[in-house]
Amino acid sequence: AAINKLQKYIGGDGIADQDIAKMIVNEEGDTMDTLLKKITEDFTLLRGFSLRVTYSQTWKVLQVKHLPFENGRLTIPDKEGNICRIAYNAFYGMADYKKKDTCFYHVFDPNKASEQYTIEKQDYQGQVKWYAQTKINNRFYPVPDYYSAMSDVQADAQVSTYRERLVN
Repeated sequence: AAINKLQKYIGGDGIADQDIAKMIVNEEGDTMDTLLKKITEDFTLLRGFSLRVTYSQTWKVLQVKHLPFENGRLTIPDKEGNICRIAYNAFYGMADYKKKDTCFYHVFDPNKASEQYTIEKQDYQGQVKWYAQTKINNRFYPVPDYYSAMSDVQADAQVSTYRERLVN
């Protein structure tokens, strides 16, 4: 219930300008408002979100698609400490995971899109805007605030089970 309230607080009532809210942003038919809801859900639960951006032949944004945040991983930083790519696999953390199913995207930088395409040609996958609300102890991946309460919630659940067994 608390997470639902927080999600409502973060997302508000959606995008106020209905013309913008109804704009179609990708071939799946997602609107800006739908995209905002998906971003809000990821950000509320995981303190981050990721969006895949593809470009037209004139290097204007063609589509923006939501990528579930939990399925993205940062690649190893380069010599300057910059993350240049995001790895995405829908099966990270699952038994169905296969390394060959991982896609690699460049981090979002519209100024580098044409250069990246020139190098990769048909293998070019677009870019990913990856945002995470990190803290000093978690510099790369966020840890949601509610994680600190998880042990208390689990202990409370176990106490009720224990009490039920005593009654029986």
